[in-house]
Amino acid sequence: MFLACRDAVLMRAGFESVFQGLEELRIRSLEMLINRDLSTQLGFNLSAKKERSALAGELEERGVSLCAVLIQNDFMREDVVGEVDYVARACEVAADLGVTVARINALMRKAPDFTLDRYVERAASSVEECLKRVGKLGVSLAVENHGLICNDREFLRRLLGEVGPEHFGLTLDTGNFYWFGYPLREVYEIVDEFAGAVGHTHVKNAVAEAKHARREPRQVVMAPLREGDLDLRCVTEALRKAGYNRDLTIEDESLGRFPPEERRRILREDAQHLRSLLG
Repeated sequence: MFLACRDAVLMRAGFESVFQGLEELRIRSLEMLINRDLSTQLGFNLSAKKERSALAGELEERGVSLCAVLIQNDFMREDVVGEVDYVARACEVAADLGVTVARINALMRKAPDFTLDRYVERAASSVEECLKRVGKLGVSLAVENHGLICNDREFLRRLLGEVGPEHFGLTLDTGNFYWFGYPLREVYEIVDEFAGAVGHTHVKNAVAEAKHARREPRQVVMAPLREGDLDLRCVTEALRKAGYNRDLTIEDESLGRFPPEERRRILREDAQHLRSLLG
């Protein structure tokens, strides 16, 4: 396993550029957001082939790799065809840049008339449509446990079982199951259960008053990686045992709690903490 960081996190920390942040943190891998118009936070709009070539050249020159791209889709939108198209276009960009994993959302809002069956059907059919478009690109889709639907353990079980493992898996967000309300023990059980399906990660931490009881979603405070309730060593060991050998991507959502002048220090400490877990 190796360290990476989200581009948005680096910018939130106040670095002048994503590349400056990576250099200061001594991290050589990046998760890159691709917006709907194929623009990025790196200053490149990747709708044009020449821009993709220019970005590839800059990454190579700086010794930086892309561990994944991040796509902000939502298959609960009315225009599902448009969401599938967004995912497919972003994956074409990823393939041109040699990226093999795309983090996607599943369903980012609830509907009053939807049952679990309907949520699973909606997500599975949408992912399968995406896979028809991207299956030959060599880019796997990794759905994040994110929000009020895709953090549900049973939803993920059924979605992963319905779609199957070829070119599809999980972006494991280490803090989101806890955010959703699962007690600590169950978070570790869930990580163990899904570790074999993980293709990408977001590493965050949080604290809660009721650590060992089931809570309502959002009843946590985000924390720097080494200060939260979650023992990230347990998480990394579960991933290692499952054969995971990809990124640990920093997504510290506590930065907004701190004044701008402290955020870089916190990220440096985050990176050091993960290095200590990797030995």
